Amino acid sequence: MKMAAKPIRCDAFVLSDYAGNLPADVKSRYIQKISDIQIDPLLIPANKMSEECLPPVECIDLLSYLVLDTSFYTNAQFKAF
Repeated sequence: MKMAAKPIRCDAFVLSDYAGNLPADVKSRYIQKISDIQIDPLLIPANKMSEECLPPVECIDLLSYLVLDTSFYTNAQFKAF
């Protein structure tokens, strides 16, 4: 049986064991990314997650994102087909 992750206190909010074990520079970026929502996503219980919270995705959305979009780094079209 897997034990529950013991949360680690950050200045603003509680962090998961995963976040607590990250290297300092990566941990800093992780905290910066989750600071807007004020909770570590790994601490959200599974029963609070729901597919109904996600926006609907259509086939054209996937085509647009995976094939027609361009890379931020290379300015080349993805063309992932």
